[in-house]
Amino acid sequence: MIGETQILPITEKKLNWAEANEICNSFADGWRIPTIAELHLIYEQQRSMLQPLCYWSKTDYVPDYALYFNFGDDIPRIVSCHKGVAMNTIFIRTL
Repeated sequence: MIGETQILPITEKKLNWAEANEICNSFADGWRIPTIAELHLIYEQQRSMLQPLCYWSKTDYVPDYALYFNFGDDIPRIVSCHKGVAMNTIFIRTL
């Protein structure tokens, strides 16, 4: 997946989950927010490309919560968070 996927990290402005989805949906050419599984692959294969921060995933957890991936710890963590919290986002697209 990663070898044929373009990654666009958005770290200059933190976005809540709805804002991240709205911005991503305004892009053309197949951009999307990665699932938690895709974020894990990015961490495993290309973490040196990204700042050690927390990034939203497209994966819902329960109503009003989604999963995010914490790249910042020595041991990566998958955590749930209220969708109203602003954090970093990665957009990806398959080439």
